[in-house]
Amino acid sequence: MIWSYDFSNHSFNIHDAIHEAMYHILCDEDFRILVAYKKADFTDNNAKKLFKESCYVFKAFKLATERLIQFGDTVYLLPWKSDKIVNTLFTLLLREKLSVDINAGIITIADTSIEQVKAVL
Repeated sequence: MIWSYDFSNHSFNIHDAIHEAMYHILCDEDFRILVAYKKADFTDNNAKKLFKESCYVFKAFKLATERLIQFGDTVYLLPWKSDKIVNTLFTLLLREKLSVDINAGIITIADTSIEQVKAVL
């Protein structure tokens, strides 16, 4: 059987550099951008609050070092790589007949364990 999947509904084809920048922003806990040798902040209070919450979750789940996290019988794979790489990983997992889905660069694998996912990858 040939597996096929339409990635167009799940992704904007985000480049590696964007995911890596997001990863570093969360690691550094600093979203400000460099403008004329100074860090500029173009966010409102709500955006700052959401960013702070994101940093909290990033730290709580040790996402700076962990790529696989598990809740119950669902594993989440966070590669922090381009959508091409994420789609390739998705296809590998799908070929193994795992129950997988993609959303915003995160692969969700249902009814499995981290050990089973590692064995496939």
